[in-house]
Amino acid sequence: MRAYEFLKESSVTELFEPDKKWQWEFSGSEEAIATFQVGQVPYLFHAYGADGQWEVEFKRDGKKLDRTQKFGLTGTGNSAEVMGTVVDIMRAFLSKYKDKIEVLIFSAKEDSRQGLYAKMVKRLLPTWTMRQDKEEFILVAPRHDEISEEAKAIKTDTLVLKYAFNDHALLMKAFERSTGSPLAFVKFVKEKKELYPENLWVHDDYRNRGIAKTMYDTLKSEGYVINRSHDQTKAGARFWDKHQGEDAYVWEDMYDINEAFNQPYKLKWEKGDYGDVDAYAKLDDGNYLSIMFNQGFNQDNEEAWSVEFFRNNSQEVTGEGDAMRVFSTVLSAIQTFIKKYKPNRIIFSASKEVEPGQNAQSRASLYDSLVQRYARAWGFKSFRADAGNKVIYELSRQKEAGTK
Repeated sequence: MRAYEFLKESSVTELFEPDKKWQWEFSGSEEAIATFQVGQVPYLFHAYGADGQWEVEFKRDGKKLDRTQKFGLTGTGNSAEVMGTVVDIMRAFLSKYKDKIEVLIFSAKEDSRQGLYAKMVKRLLPTWTMRQDKEEFILVAPRHDEISEEAKAIKTDTLVLKYAFNDHALLMKAFERSTGSPLAFVKFVKEKKELYPENLWVHDDYRNRGIAKTMYDTLKSEGYVINRSHDQTKAGARFWDKHQGEDAYVWEDMYDINEAFNQPYKLKWEKGDYGDVDAYAKLDDGNYLSIMFNQGFNQDNEEAWSVEFFRNNSQEVTGEGDAMRVFSTVLSAIQTFIKKYKPNRIIFSASKEVEPGQNAQSRASLYDSLVQRYARAWGFKSFRADAGNKVIYELSRQKEAGTK
């Protein structure tokens, strides 16, 4: 019986009658498998997912699971009884896993059956947003689709980004500009202007095109501070590490940071009468940056160089609008000093004082990320300590393999 014949001859009420004969074979946190039999034909229902995105496959048991046909019924025989049982399994599956699902995807390869699947979706998930892309059905849970027409909209060359928020959460969605089709969403826990990623989804066909990064960068440009979540999913951690590095705790526009670090102020070097080494730079505002390296020894009589830097005779060097360039100049000086003098230990501090409206903890986290990144490149390991309005860093040369 063809699907369109089934739709004519069977009522929707019969299709959705519960208590069909089937059983769970496996039910885990990221996978569910059910089986049933109609006549002599065995069938398999297979759902699997992680990080909020789930896919469903259904076919005759024993056939190889084929991801190009996730919901195939070709040659299954009694369409009415088979589809009715599938609906019953879907109802139980959604009841059990609904809180874990942000996006649900399945395919209907046969054109004649797509209307049947659409009816099933509308009945079981009436408040979910459904998008059909040829044979693929993409369903988005309502709590991740509640962006009103009043939400702020930002347009790029290829995307329309919309975001809305309340006191506790912010949700941004990305739409294809030419068609209006939803391509991605990201949800954050919101604490005033601080954001903590909770969930991220990008359509399979649009991954690795920079859409998620564009959403993050856009929210940063809107004045939000995006922090690395303490309970990131594996996918979220991979995304963050790819664009910010595994040591970064605050999302930054890496183009701006790299630009600042590629343009440190030009330094002039002097060696003092007492073994100290000094570097100076004239800043764009006409003031001077002084960086002083002083030799000392710790309690174990080990050599340790301390680094102090001043802007116009003040240690509050980072509040004049070019904080990143100043800090990059300090790190550039440390790098030059390491290459020439080969110290085993360096100690320095950086002020967390910021301009009005900026976030001191965000600044400190950014410094942490940069120091750790550069320390590894220099062959040092880093230690940090928070001291009120400043952060103290200690860099120790890593021992080469085979040395004691």
